[in-house]
Amino acid sequence: MSITARGEILSIASQRNWGNRKVKILTEFLESFVLLNLNESIVQKYVEIDAYSQGKDKNRIYPSNFSARNMGKNDLWIAATAAVTSSTLLTTDKDFDHLDTVFIPVIRIDVENYR
Repeated sequence: MSITARGEILSIASQRNWGNRKVKILTEFLESFVLLNLNESIVQKYVEIDAYSQGKDKNRIYPSNFSARNMGKNDLWIAATAAVTSSTLLTTDKDFDHLDTVFIPVIRIDVENYR
């Protein structure tokens, strides 16, 4: 798991005022993942994904329906980490959809199924 993803997850729990018990369960769950720090390979993949997302990668052929977008900086770090480690990216939002099959496999989880 990207260290950036861990930070985002714990931040959401804090912003939603989760109690100590829920935070403890979440922290124990997060500790079951290998924590990945940033390195030069991830930095280079960040650059590549950012250029692609903004429609400025001259070395790529874009789908005809492609729409350039600015990704959040944390999302770029998370996607780059997944790409470098050949991981599948699990997410609850659509921000990574355009990267699916181009850089990484993306699985979007509908949180409404778990409420």
